[in-house]
Amino acid sequence: KISKQIHRKVIQNIILCLGVKLAVMLFTIIPNIQVPLWLAIISDVGLSLIAIANSILILKKKNKKGEKNETK
Repeated sequence: KISKQIHRKVIQNIILCLGVKLAVMLFTIIPNIQVPLWLAIISDVGLSLIAIANSILILKKKNKKGEKNETK
C-alpha cells in the first residue's frame, strides 16, 4: 500500500518537474519573451522543494494512521 503511494508521488514529482522545465524552455524559445537566468534557477530550486514537501506528505499520512515512523 505504501509502495503504491510512493510510486504515485514519484510520478507526480517527475511530471511536475518536467512540465515546469518544459514551460521555461518554451518561454526561452519564443522570441519576444526573455526568461532571466534567476527565474530558471528559482523555478528549479522551488520545484525541488515542492517535490520534497510532496513526498513528506506520505510520512504525515502514515503517522496519522497510528503507525510508527522508524527512521534509523
